[in-house]
Amino acid sequence: MDAPLANAALALFSAACVAAVLSMLRRSDALYRLTAALATGGFAALSLGLILRRMEAGHAPLTTFYETLVFLAWASWLLALVLLIPLRMQEPAMLIPFICAACLGYASTLDASIRPLVPALRSNWLLLHVAACFLGYAGLAAGCAAGLGLAVALRRRRPAAQWERSAVRCIRFGFLFLTYGILSGSVWANEAWTTYWGWDPKEIWALLTWLVYFSFLVLRSRRPAERSPRMTVLFSVGGFCAVLFTYFGVSFLLAGLHSYF
Repeated sequence: MDAPLANAALALFSAACVAAVLSMLRRSDALYRLTAALATGGFAALSLGLILRRMEAGHAPLTTFYETLVFLAWASWLLALVLLIPLRMQEPAMLIPFICAACLGYASTLDASIRPLVPALRSNWLLLHVAACFLGYAGLAAGCAAGLGLAVALRRRRPAAQWERSAVRCIRFGFLFLTYGILSGSVWANEAWTTYWGWDPKEIWALLTWLVYFSFLVLRSRRPAERSPRMTVLFSVGGFCAVLFTYFGVSFLLAGLHSYF
């Protein structure tokens, strides 16, 4: 995306991080509103940047590490706007700007040039599959952040119900989109490579990640309520480690058909 817009978004999300820290320390509603306003300004800058990049590239800006990191930052605050803030989950929402700033900070070190599409990516499935996967990643990243907040709350014997509710809701959101991403990817794979499942490293790790979160959702429904918070911490953090390896580790360490980034 356009460098000034990307830099503006990074600056706004970074400022939102500072406001979030002050808000949590002082428990200030005014600083919380400032955090949300700054982050929403960053979101608006990213939205405009993604639209302009789409117009310039002629395809969905979801084909390079730079583009997917920018989209992940955008999707993370979108999740806060539609899932956390309307439900008055203030403390979990204030952690999301840190995810956005981290994604944009890393993206700022990468090549931002627009690249021509390889033949396998010239499909309408590009937007449906990749966007779904990264909306899923955004939900699971937010679930991890809330899980860490839950761990701190449990350790300090503070009220933890809001943290757990937000972690579980974010994980459910992420799991839903990850499931759709995997299913749409299998349809696209059959279109591009004449097989629904080719045991590519990215496919294997996406499936393993899906199984981790599926196990959590099944186990949580059967475990006693008093044991669920610690289990939520374990799976929200451990599951996101699997997400990180699926996104970064596979792309850098394991050769496969998904080596477009």
